[in-house]
Amino acid sequence: MVQRFAAEGFELRLIVPDDARAIAALHADSFHRGWSVDEVQGLLKGAGSIGVIAFVAAEAAGFLFARVIAPDAEIISLAVKHDFRRRGIGGSMLVALEGELIARCCDKIFLEVAETNYDALRLYERHDFNRVGKRPGYYQSPQGCRTTALLLRKNCNLN
Repeated sequence: MVQRFAAEGFELRLIVPDDARAIAALHADSFHRGWSVDEVQGLLKGAGSIGVIAFVAAEAAGFLFARVIAPDAEIISLAVKHDFRRRGIGGSMLVALEGELIARCCDKIFLEVAETNYDALRLYERHDFNRVGKRPGYYQSPQGCRTTALLLRKNCNLN
């Protein structure tokens, strides 16, 4: 799968093992505790692993990583480099991943997001994810503050 969004200036494709270094850099750009290259490689080797990576020109701009345990899937992480945010990359990766998950007979997608991550919440809600639960104190900030994780679910249309 390769999708080009010429008007928006980016391209999407499925993640391959050689993307581990780029994914680790993107994760570190977006989260206070980024993944190491070894951690990314371990995730990519895991059963049911699937992901989408976005490029602007030849530069990795974002990724979306998930795990399939049919008939469910769980989004593990989504990140877009700060310089490339608000260009539709995150939403396009969600749509592309959903198509891949439906092809693998997944009918539900789950994820967790910090209740204070308002941009991510807006993105997920625009893509029909609904709040189905919460985990109080799940995330810890670099300053030691605890934040609630919201559990979101999207029901996929398998027709």
